[in-house]
Amino acid sequence: MSSEERAAARKEVDVLSSGRLVHPNIIRYYGHYEHQGRINIVMEYADQGDLAQVIQATKTKGLRIPEKHVRHWFVQIVSALEFVHRKRILHRDLKAQNIFLQGKNPTCIALHAEDRDSLSYALSDHICQSLSFHC
Repeated sequence: MSSEERAAARKEVDVLSSGRLVHPNIIRYYGHYEHQGRINIVMEYADQGDLAQVIQATKTKGLRIPEKHVRHWFVQIVSALEFVHRKRILHRDLKAQNIFLQGKNPTCIALHAEDRDSLSYALSDHICQSLSFHC
């Protein structure tokens, strides 16, 4: 892990561990540790996997995801994003692999976050890229 990646990972851990991100549709942060030069983030377990897995499994079976499920997931994702944006936090890597399903379809997003107050006003590359974290 380069020094730039390490600094970004530490910033992310600072945001996640701040206690500002308690919301029913955000995966909970439990802690972190360093092992063999990598920062490992311990997060809540999502027993139904991620949205990418659901999409792929549904596609493989030649089926479609019911619109009511998609609407339900969309509302939960938007709720979580609205919550983090009110806290002045950006989600850097929103994609189907970072949207998790738990229990009977509640949706939770895993945050790859940066505090907007610590960013310059110019949109920089590192906000939009995906870093190699082992979560």
